[in-house]
Amino acid sequence: MIGLPPPPTTKVGITSQPRYQAELHWSLVGLDIEAKAALLERNIRDSLGEAFLSKLHTITFSTHGVAEPDPYTQDRATVDFRVFVQTKDKQDLSYEKWVEPVLNVIMCR
Repeated sequence: MIGLPPPPTTKVGITSQPRYQAELHWSLVGLDIEAKAALLERNIRDSLGEAFLSKLHTITFSTHGVAEPDPYTQDRATVDFRVFVQTKDKQDLSYEKWVEPVLNVIMCR
């Protein structure tokens, strides 16, 4: 199949800089999910450091789901916590620079 040339009314083209992206997920369980998410975000930011954070194009922290108030199972008490980043430099997403500092906060406070 051969594509056709754009119609004469085409006026917009979309391009973007290449970016690399990655995400890590945590499971937050039980009461005070918002407080746990805020503490985890602070700890991850501290662990990554300001120098690394300033190199990122995007970093977002978000929770997905709602823990039931009196859950019957642990699954119903669990909320997904997502850390998402984008960067121009693929090396920023190496284990040493990205994964390890995020995972190292597992035993913090």
